[in-house]
Formats: sequence, structure tokens, C-alpha cells
Amino acid sequence: MLTPMSFRHVLATTDFSEPGNAAVAVAIDVAARYRAQVSLLTVQEGPIRYAEGILPANVKTRSLDRVAELRAKLSGLAKEHGLEDAETWVISDASPVEGILDHIRTHHVDLVVMSTRGRSRLERLLIGSVTERVVRHAPCAVLTVRGPAQG
Repeated sequence: MLTPMSFRHVLATTDFSEPGNAAVAVAIDVAARYRAQVSLLTVQEGPIRYAEGILPANVKTRSLDRVAELRAKLSGLAKEHGLEDAETWVISDASPVEGILDHIRTHHVDLVVMSTRGRSRLERLLIGSVTERVVRHAPCAVLTVRGPAQG
């Protein structure tokens, strides 16, 4: 016998693209239906390190500035959707897949809503996608929102 799912914490991931922001809208709708907490997340990949492991002096400052900029964008996106009290998260120095999966586990997320990019089969075969890897490894339900095909 199937039992209905109950979501208490819905996580929307975005890269601020049109498909990513569409996933945010869907997550908000699902969270409202289940009276669930909704939070927004974006991942800022860490800086590329030189072979000897040394970073130019200004890379750390630029990275912190970028994280602050992304936090402001997430807060603005939440407010656009009427979410004054939504938690917003910027993860830095992690791959998008590992950052999202770690966040899911740490924050007891019940549902993740992510966009797909409409890549061709060949592109998916060659490079895969963040969404596909999260779907395969997430310990919770993942709802994918299809984005427009890229030309």
C-alpha cells in the first residue's frame, strides 16, 4: 500500500538562470501545499587552485565578495516570491553536487526541487549534469523542473 509523502522541508536550488528560478517557483508552490519550510540554495564553486596549491592574494577577497553578492541575490529572489523568512544558503568551495548533497543531509531536507537544462543525449553522456547526479545520490525525493532546450 502506498502512503502519501509528507514534506516538511523543501529545498530549491538555483543558479539564477530562467530554469533555476522556475524551480524556485515550483518549490514554493509545493511547500505551500504541504505547509513546509522552504529554503533556497546556490553553490559558488571554489577557486581553481594552481598546481603548487598557491592562490593569488586577491582570490580569497573576490570569493568572499562573490558569496556576499550571491546571498543578496538569493534574498532578493526570496522576497520577489513573498518569502520574507525563507532561509537562504550560499555554499562555496564545493562542487555543486557535493555541496547540494551535503546540505540535504545536514539540514534534513525532504524534497529538493532542481531544474534541468534540456541538454542533448550526447551532452549528457559526455558531461552529465548536476541534477542527474543529485537525483542518483540524494537521500530524499528530488523533483526536476525541465528547462527550455538550449540551441
